Amino acid sequence: QQRDSHFVIEAPRFCCGSAEIQVGGKWVKAKGTLCGDMLAEFDEDTQRFRIARGPSTSGTLEQLHKASAAVRPDALPSPLAVADAADAKHGDGWESIGASRCKGALGTLVRWRGSNPPGRAELCMPGTVLGAAATSWECGTSFSEDRRLYCCAVGGVVHCVRKFAKVNVDEKCTCSLPRGAIPSASTGTASTKAAAARLVPSALGRFHAQHVRGS
Repeated sequence: QQRDSHFVIEAPRFCCGSAEIQVGGKWVKAKGTLCGDMLAEFDEDTQRFRIARGPSTSGTLEQLHKASAAVRPDALPSPLAVADAADAKHGDGWESIGASRCKGALGTLVRWRGSNPPGRAELCMPGTVLGAAATSWECGTSFSEDRRLYCCAVGGVVHCVRKFAKVNVDEKCTCSLPRGAIPSASTGTASTKAAAARLVPSALGRFHAQHVRGS
């Protein structure tokens, strides 16, 4: 399937704070915050479970693979998790708890609908059943982290940044000229080669600082 060279990658994290897990009848605390790559809901009244959200891309899996050369590996979603999230969009997604499995590559954060007290959540490992002993972490708190990459292919090479800015194509460059340079009335460029030579690296340096450091 042909796609535009510009594509977006969504790689959210769904995190479990103050996590505890029961091992051998004892509760063990996690050393830090744990995060999965899938989000699910559990309806205790009907004993049903469904995937609510996961990673995605507007590009192809081939483009996703090429993006791995442009960013750190942990900034990209797993193709497995992308496929799990896409599969979950078919139908209403609800399954009986016995037939369902936690998804993704890092695990699934599951939030209880209408829990009392509110806010109950667990993080379960991929391929396991929600609530299974020694495979699900009870969360003291839970939260989501949205992570997005804007990528584009240039000459077959994929480049990705975290921020995207819309630019009016009619806007003209307003870069300042080096001291002593005299703008040309017809072109707006410096009238001497020496001034132009100083202008180019100066403008490129500002562009690099504004766009690369913030990416």
